[in-house]
Amino acid sequence: MSCTAPVDIVKDTSNICDMKCDYTFDYIQQNSLKLKNEGTHIVIQPLDKSNSPPVTFFADKYSVKEMRLYYPSLHTYNGKPADAELIIVHDNVTGSGGYLCVCIPIILGNGKTDSIFFFDKMMFEMTARAPSANTKTTLTMNSFSLNNIIPIKPYYSYSGTMPAPSCANNAEYVVFSTAENAEIAISKKAFTALKTIISPHAMTVKKNPKGVFYNKKGTIKNSEINGDMYFECNPAGDEGETFIPVETTQGLSFNNNKKMKMALLIIGLIMFILIILYILYVFLQYIRPTNMFANKTR
Repeated sequence: MSCTAPVDIVKDTSNICDMKCDYTFDYIQQNSLKLKNEGTHIVIQPLDKSNSPPVTFFADKYSVKEMRLYYPSLHTYNGKPADAELIIVHDNVTGSGGYLCVCIPIILGNGKTDSIFFFDKMMFEMTARAPSANTKTTLTMNSFSLNNIIPIKPYYSYSGTMPAPSCANNAEYVVFSTAENAEIAISKKAFTALKTIISPHAMTVKKNPKGVFYNKKGTIKNSEINGDMYFECNPAGDEGETFIPVETTQGLSFNNNKKMKMALLIIGLIMFILIILYILYVFLQYIRPTNMFANKTR
């Protein structure tokens, strides 16, 4: 079977696809992810399964099979690759078969974004426990959700095969583009670590006879979540960095539940102290008149 994916995503908004290419989602939170080094990419498998399919694409329901992290990107954007690409592979659970691949370009960036936090944590785990091909490890996260990674932006869509080497099975593609500023960020230290543990892929872009379409409405989330869904990224500096992940949580929606629990614990502790002080006050008010009466009778 000849390959018809990946393709070059050219900025072209003339071939509009709205209803047929609608992509809506509401991914569940994940506490554990299985990571495997495949030599030319990293496979990320969610261990927490959703009770209902989190994704709808043109009326079909899909569940997450795995994620794949490549460098450089499989797709090119106006002829140029991005630094890396995250491909979320979904199984069709409605019986019509095929896969759905949601493809997000990754660029070097800095700041405190959900994607930077995620890739920092993942690469720290991979370099420590799965630094060579065919090695595995498990990443424990604090309520990670793909809801925090998916850009809320317009996207391109096409039908094709799964990527090489086999090119087997059909797939629908949702591809975000750097031309739409629909990329996510990876820190320079995490990207440097990625390049030390896997090799760049050798795949090339293909001609797709069915064409590429544009969905100007963009992604639709099924429910609101805490925190920002999409972050603009600033270009990273040129200075080199040793990969030492920073365990920062300020402004990260991964830790909203933890912050809420801490806040409730503090409020409960304050209320407990106030109740104790009130009981002590009442007790002292009761004792003081009794002592005064005793002194007078003497």
